[in-house]
Amino acid sequence: MVLEKYEFSFTACSLHVNEMIQFLREQLGLEEVGDGGKKSSIKRKNQEFKKRLDTLTPAQTDAFLNGDSILRRQLAYLSACKLYDFLREFVVEVVREKMLLMDLNLSEGEYLSFYRRKMIDHEELEHLSPSTEDKVKQVIFRMLAEGGIINSVSEKVIQYQLLDPHLIRLIENDNPKWLEVFLFNDFQIMNYTKKV
Repeated sequence: MVLEKYEFSFTACSLHVNEMIQFLREQLGLEEVGDGGKKSSIKRKNQEFKKRLDTLTPAQTDAFLNGDSILRRQLAYLSACKLYDFLREFVVEVVREKMLLMDLNLSEGEYLSFYRRKMIDHEELEHLSPSTEDKVKQVIFRMLAEGGIINSVSEKVIQYQLLDPHLIRLIENDNPKWLEVFLFNDFQIMNYTKKV
């Protein structure tokens, strides 16, 4: 079985929720296109925003556009987990497992172990330069902090997730398995699915 190669284009930017909202508003014609900043970096970020937004269902996109800041942050995080397998697998295989064991301190060593494990099946990891490897790690932890999964990049304490019932419905209508990226255990996911 050939595994899909990991995509590391997320190193262009972490979640950048407010910029992502602005990009969506511009795409929908609700706002004039701004031109601040370096053209190349804006173009690269916008490409990432577009790919992330394309992973959301129409109902999720509407909630992202019109929701409060917490809902927007959570949907931006969800879109990143849907798009980037490397991020999603790290969250589900490492962060979620630690939450299930009530071990809330995430370490860079655990990230490194995960990275090395993945090298077995993903030879593209062997070809990353040391600076790109470092950038990938930095952006992963920044996304987790911006998404509210950990308290900060420096402390890396895993946070319990409280999801609004509206967000839970949006995820269930898409695929309840996505609740895993919010660290829900299998019993919780099964329970929510039965209520739908």
